[in-house]
Amino acid sequence: MAATAKSTVVRNARTFSTGAVIAAILAGAGMPAHADPAVNDYCVEHIFNITTRGNLPPHLALKHQEYAFARCGRAKDKATNQSIDAVGIGKTTFTVTATAGTVSVANSETNVAALVVGAANGDIRVFGDVDLCPVGPGTRSAAGRAWSAAKLYYRGRGMDRRGRIGWVGSWRAEPGIKGGVGKVRRVDPVIGRVIDNTTGITTEYLLIDIDNFVQGGEFEWTDNLMVNTAPTMDFEMIVPGDVTPQSGKLIIRARDGVITESEASGMFAGAAMPAVGSPAAFRMDLSNSTEIEFDMPGDDDHDLDVEIEMGGAGEHEEAAGYLDGDLTTTTDLIGGPEDGPVLETPRGAPRGVQIIPGETTIAQPFFVPDGELWTADAMAVRLIQPFALPEQPLESLAVQVWSGFPGDPTSTVIAGDLFTNRLDDTIFTGIFAVQEGAGGDPSHPIVEAQVDMQWLPPLPPGQYFVEFTVQGTTSAPVLLPPSPFLPGDAVQPGLIGFPGGGYEPIFSPVTDQPSYAPLMLFGDDGTAAPCRADIDGDGALTIFDFLQFQNLFASGDPAADFDGDGRLTIFDFLAFQNEFSAGCPG
Repeated sequence: MAATAKSTVVRNARTFSTGAVIAAILAGAGMPAHADPAVNDYCVEHIFNITTRGNLPPHLALKHQEYAFARCGRAKDKATNQSIDAVGIGKTTFTVTATAGTVSVANSETNVAALVVGAANGDIRVFGDVDLCPVGPGTRSAAGRAWSAAKLYYRGRGMDRRGRIGWVGSWRAEPGIKGGVGKVRRVDPVIGRVIDNTTGITTEYLLIDIDNFVQGGEFEWTDNLMVNTAPTMDFEMIVPGDVTPQSGKLIIRARDGVITESEASGMFAGAAMPAVGSPAAFRMDLSNSTEIEFDMPGDDDHDLDVEIEMGGAGEHEEAAGYLDGDLTTTTDLIGGPEDGPVLETPRGAPRGVQIIPGETTIAQPFFVPDGELWTADAMAVRLIQPFALPEQPLESLAVQVWSGFPGDPTSTVIAGDLFTNRLDDTIFTGIFAVQEGAGGDPSHPIVEAQVDMQWLPPLPPGQYFVEFTVQGTTSAPVLLPPSPFLPGDAVQPGLIGFPGGGYEPIFSPVTDQPSYAPLMLFGDDGTAAPCRADIDGDGALTIFDFLQFQNLFASGDPAADFDGDGRLTIFDFLAFQNEFSAGCPG
């Protein structure tokens, strides 16, 4: 791979803001203040106020999950937490932090302002941040992910099945950093349930539903103003009216910078909607405050429990790579991120190539050019996980690297195997694989598997194949999405392997032409002049490099052997000081 100019590039960053339904009192004393989405990488707030005809104080429970992942070069960390906790008056916060140079923090929080007979109000928030470590000659890649979700459950008795919810929408979907692949589509309903303990039957009612997808721009609905700058977006708000006297629809969709659908009916009729065919960027006055009344059926002579569920999630992901170390083997998917939230294949054609553990593998060739020495840190590969939720992780991914053509008598497996799990993380790309005419079918989300490659030794010039197999968390096999090979493309077609049965070219169901695996390697290509004195890899020589060297020396780390004599002595300090004084080349 030819050397490139030294500069830092953001490869893949996206902010997912969901939780579009926010139950809130419209004018109530003691309500918590609104969160400011600009403070964190993501912040989604649900302000709730529920009043019912109940004659007992309700019980509140928060079901929450927090996830944080951080990687800086070869260092990585992960933290998770999930539980269901009873909550009462006051603020309760759950936090996880992953620290490895990169710092990722995810939070779930509730603040209950009032909890009395037949009523409760307060707010729910999910918020978090990702701060990447600097990338440069010493640290070639970094990644971070923070994700949190929270659902509040209002639990009462039979009389609580009638009442009122006041709510205010207040959220924001911010644009991704350069290279972002889009925003996730999520549905966050307010759901009512009547649990009949006499019959054992639970009946569920959808009270409010909002679906919001944003790609390539910003969408915001606060302070009675809806603003969109995204060329591709969906906004759909529905009050079905099954158990509420109010009902209506508010639907706005845009594709390629143009409004393609605009509808307002029922309780939303009269809204000044953007016209079909008008530019996707718009500002419109629209009250984000309203109330609905609910009356859920139930037999008063039965033992009834009532539950109202409200909640949502937020996510922020970032990854960065140093250009000299961006060991790219493939390019984008056809019909991929730049073209919208779906990857369409012909009707009746497979959506991808099946990867069945123990039966099939995928092998993608790549070349290390003369004069380079590749040291890989990580690999990212895009896959389809059928019938999974968008954020549902893969189970495992095993990988090995061949020198030469896989299975050839003259080839060898340099490192790795097809049974050790190397999977670091699974990230939803914001894209669904659909068949022609299927619209926004969400059953086949495309995810990015982030894979540890630090076990791979440095690779001198030559041809290699990275071979992998993957196990999903659903019963259906994971699919390799179509990435057609085009004439003149520098990327070589990939192979599908059959253990004991050889290898065959991968063919795309889109073009019926040879295809490749959409993967990317990260690491150091060995073309940049070394700068050993920049120990913290931030691209600058500072006091922190001195401190880092001292830590390495004190811990007996061989990296502190600057004079190369196999021992740690005063001469290593002198050698380090000389290189520091000389400065970094370039």
